[in-house]
Amino acid sequence: MRVFSGIQPTGIPHLGNYLGAITNWVKLQQAHECFYSIVDLHAITIQQDPELLQRNTAEMAAALIACGIKKENLFRQSKVSQHSELGWILFCHTPVSWLTRMHQWQTKSQKNEKKLGLLSYPVLQAADILLYKANLVPVGEDQLQHLNLTNDISKSFNSTYKPVFKEIKGLFSSDKSKRIMSLRNPLVKMSKSDIDASRINITDSPDLIKKKISKSVTDSISGISYQNDRPGITNLLHILMSIQDLQSEKWNLDLPELQSKVEQEFGNKSTQEFKKIVIDEIVQHLDPIREKFNETRHIVDTIIANGENRAGKVASSTLAEVHDALGLK
Repeated sequence: MRVFSGIQPTGIPHLGNYLGAITNWVKLQQAHECFYSIVDLHAITIQQDPELLQRNTAEMAAALIACGIKKENLFRQSKVSQHSELGWILFCHTPVSWLTRMHQWQTKSQKNEKKLGLLSYPVLQAADILLYKANLVPVGEDQLQHLNLTNDISKSFNSTYKPVFKEIKGLFSSDKSKRIMSLRNPLVKMSKSDIDASRINITDSPDLIKKKISKSVTDSISGISYQNDRPGITNLLHILMSIQDLQSEKWNLDLPELQSKVEQEFGNKSTQEFKKIVIDEIVQHLDPIREKFNETRHIVDTIIANGENRAGKVASSTLAEVHDALGLK
């Protein structure tokens, strides 16, 4: 089975990115052939500062490698020119009506100038996936419509010319890892667009992690319990469970069992005591990632060169089939 997924070059990931997507990417490498792209061409649908984009791309690459992504599986989208070429071919084949119905176009076009790239980037996204004839794509639920569009484009191309592409299936994150919320407002997801104190970045120092978790919003109820009406405590529990489950899956339980186990382990802890447990777990887990990041951040161009060559060879093979189907051979 072949896996493809892409991530925007937004710099250093936060704990929500790590537990929600990156750890899943790492696991998939054990059993599948994986291609992971830093999608820097998608980033320029909104105007970027060139120096900041370059730094954010390098930091994202270093962070992914530090988290366990194999360097031969990682590449920058802009360094594999076949993405752009297949994108153009699929632009010529995709009805505009398919794009104007996309939810993200309807939302983002209200906030930004209505440029062609913002409308058509789901087609480039389809090209990203189809170039590698991926079977599986790890996605968030907000990307399901884009995945369906990719399959629509694939089926239309295959029926118009000849079969080249495969049907794509999505892989979704586990319930707990999807719900890593803001430390300052546990009713919304952890986000880079929020203040720094609202999130744990994977390269944060132990002192900074301690400061952020200590000041995280909880409640005045005594004891620790897993309840919907305690969003702050439940968010810290999700962080703790998700990190510990990377090793043992000890929290992979039905809800009644989960609530009982939380009560058994933490029910008599004060909020301060429980926060210290969470702090220690995060620090212990992120320490080697931060060290690896610092070793890697200034040499990523060299490190991922093999991954870019590998991706280019597979992409070239697929594009040759597309050329043949179109009569461009």
